Amino acid sequence: MRLRSAYVTTYPRLVRMAFLLSADDLNRQRRAGRAHRLARRALPHRSGPATGTEEAARTLLARLVRAGLRRTDRPAPGWRAAPAPPGEGHAAIDAALATSAPAVRAGYGLLVGERLGRTAASQVLRDAGVTDTAAALTDAQAVRDRLARRDGLAVDDQERLLREAPMDPTVVRLRAPDPSALRLRGAAIGTIALAAAVALAVTAGLVLHRAGRPAARRPAATTPAAATHLVDAGAWRGSFHPGVQLWPSRGELTGRTALIQRAARSWTATAAATGAGSGGGGSAAVPAPRASASVLYAGNLDGHTVVLLSDGRSLARYTERHGDGRTEVDQAPRADVYAASALRLATTAAGTRYLLAPWVRRAQWGSTAARWHRLTIHNGVSGPVAAPPSRPGCWRGPVLRLTAVGADLDEPIAVGDTGAAAMPHLMYIPPVPPPHITRPHELTYQDGPQVFQEMSCSEDHAAGADSMTNWRFWAGQLPEAVDASWVCLRVDQADGSGDSTSALVPDGDAPIVVARTTSGHACTRLAKDLVATAWWQAPSGQWYFLAAGSRHVASITVDGQSRDGRFTALGPYRAKGKPHPSVSARNEKGAAVTVLTNQDG
Repeated sequence: MRLRSAYVTTYPRLVRMAFLLSADDLNRQRRAGRAHRLARRALPHRSGPATGTEEAARTLLARLVRAGLRRTDRPAPGWRAAPAPPGEGHAAIDAALATSAPAVRAGYGLLVGERLGRTAASQVLRDAGVTDTAAALTDAQAVRDRLARRDGLAVDDQERLLREAPMDPTVVRLRAPDPSALRLRGAAIGTIALAAAVALAVTAGLVLHRAGRPAARRPAATTPAAATHLVDAGAWRGSFHPGVQLWPSRGELTGRTALIQRAARSWTATAAATGAGSGGGGSAAVPAPRASASVLYAGNLDGHTVVLLSDGRSLARYTERHGDGRTEVDQAPRADVYAASALRLATTAAGTRYLLAPWVRRAQWGSTAARWHRLTIHNGVSGPVAAPPSRPGCWRGPVLRLTAVGADLDEPIAVGDTGAAAMPHLMYIPPVPPPHITRPHELTYQDGPQVFQEMSCSEDHAAGADSMTNWRFWAGQLPEAVDASWVCLRVDQADGSGDSTSALVPDGDAPIVVARTTSGHACTRLAKDLVATAWWQAPSGQWYFLAAGSRHVASITVDGQSRDGRFTALGPYRAKGKPHPSVSARNEKGAAVTVLTNQDG
């Protein structure tokens, strides 16, 4: 196959390799344009003798790498191509390559993107003029292995990511050129436009086939030194699980490049200077922004200037007032329409305002008591909300009730403000859920608001959570005819970790927290059977040892004495017995059941 024929079929591979070579350029629009120009420079003036298809492709790759290592490319006026926005995996690859030498980036592209062996990759690098190919490939393998170890990206995952739209400059959205540049260099544009038309014609089928996902990135007019970008209104519609980094950029100050740059630099400075949480429910450490961050909001709110940025992993909230700026960094919520439906934007004397997901069309505010009030929305920003009255150490809101359009939400959802930027989804499971249930109910289901009210003072680790679910797994009578229920509150984080708190709730009395666990699957769909125990003092002053189980528990054994059913009470005793009696349980299938034992004995 002659090189010119191979060029047509190899063009997408060439452009993707060229895009990797420019990973140190944080302006992804500029990278996309440069990738196409480098790919055109790989085309020889003469076609040369016929060779095998793969041999011709490697010759073209070598020519492209040689051109990329020279870094003599100059931007040319013309249509501006905006690539698709990166996900977390794409951003991790960009960040790893941005600090690597150009030859190492080329080696990574050959080993991972092209799946060449070390010998073949070394030959391509040698043909491109790289002198120490062994060192370049060793460092490239180190980048590959570090991404697998640190970011959980297996080699196959990395290869897949390199072929997806955010890393493929053949999948772009064209924008109008700069008119002034066209006037100044009109003669040169004719040649460039012709070459661009050839390149676009080569990949037209690919673009038309894959451009169904809307391009999300709309770079600012002058891209700040820190990596930020604006996002188009429809970007989230192209994702099955839209994260906050795909929300449209909103606010009247999104065009203020200097402001956005200050916010991005403040995020970087906060991470470098503190290395610890910035308060407000932030994470235990302040991670630096990854290769690219979306501008979610930039505007004025109640006398404050606020900028909210996200790189998909973290949320950075920058606030300016009277010339002073500060940044708070929190963990971003999990990417789905439940966890990522509202963000805490700013709290002022007027109240707290929230940035709502683009699919939210109606909002109400209230507390865990589920008494709702209408909440105004303007360009995605809510009106001010006041915190409901609550005792010290207790949490009752604010809570937002959100109705969506165009997302996979068949009923309104409730999310809670626990002090961090991300707002947990509030859910409830009754003692006997309907047989068709596949996930917890919303807060408002049956007596969910009452249970949340009862448990409001029993959990102090909810800030920054992804979801909070109260499971009322047992309800009945305790000794001496005291009505009560047993509740397990599960608080899950976006990273998959979670806490479980079990509490005995006698009617008319405060919950008695009897067990906490910070690991395992207790109170989740992976551990649907549960038993909890507690020493309890009845109104008469007598003590009882109680054990209660969820609906599929068949028997409970205490200190070797087994009893059928899912509730047992030993006593009365004039005083507590031994602090931790031995308790085990089995479900209806005979399998062992998790037992949460009281903490204090």
